[in-house]
Amino acid sequence: MRLSTLMNPRTCLLCHSLLEGRRDKKFCDDYCRNIHYHQNLGAGDLKVKRIHDVLRKNRKILVECRKLVVDGQTLPFESLEQRGYQFKYLTHIEGAREGHPTYCCFDMGYIIRGQSVEIVQIKIPD
Repeated sequence: MRLSTLMNPRTCLLCHSLLEGRRDKKFCDDYCRNIHYHQNLGAGDLKVKRIHDVLRKNRKILVECRKLVVDGQTLPFESLEQRGYQFKYLTHIEGAREGHPTYCCFDMGYIIRGQSVEIVQIKIPD
């Protein structure tokens, strides 16, 4: 153990065990660091994280469904619902293609065609 550590003992912010190593170290291990982070995550930040998780899941569902069909083909609306797609969460709405808006989740989207949806990939400028 270093002499400086003996003279100025530093402790983990969570479990208060003695720290060794770097001077700027705040936690004894990843477990304590993660627990501290999640305990101090603000309510607003937690809501944003949950919404972002839903958006990522929605995008993943759209990507999976797009692989099931050829361009221009549609899927029943229920196929998205059954996979857990949450329709009230989207990132933006693109202008109308053939008179129908494209409901987007990042770079993927869907166009409502009666009781079906057409899954499309959106070109996002760099």
